[in-house]
Amino acid sequence: MSKIPVVPKLRLLSSSDFDVETGPLLDANNAFCAPIRAIFGPHAGDGEESFDFFVCNAKGLERELTRGDFFGLHYIFVDHYDYRKLRLMIEKLGTRCMADTWNEAAEKLSKYARWEFDDYRP
Repeated sequence: MSKIPVVPKLRLLSSSDFDVETGPLLDANNAFCAPIRAIFGPHAGDGEESFDFFVCNAKGLERELTRGDFFGLHYIFVDHYDYRKLRLMIEKLGTRCMADTWNEAAEKLSKYARWEFDDYRP
């Protein structure tokens, strides 16, 4: 009997800084780089966990670089903010991260977004 893979399902997108449906506030140069949280859970099951990104446009990246060099882990770069396009992109990421167990799927997602259980040790 073959095992049914666990597919992470996007349940919610939110941000502490802006309304995700209308988009982040732009500065005078039309730049943005803002946090966004994706809540994923198993497609066929209970439970959910958070995965955090920064969503930025090129001008936002340029602005961040004026503050100093940094590693770009957990960033999504977009030409412009489009909620539907971003949501679809993150939903597809969940599909690509299917695995045999939820923990394995979440570990795959954590390569793209900061998982709330990154570095957790029981």
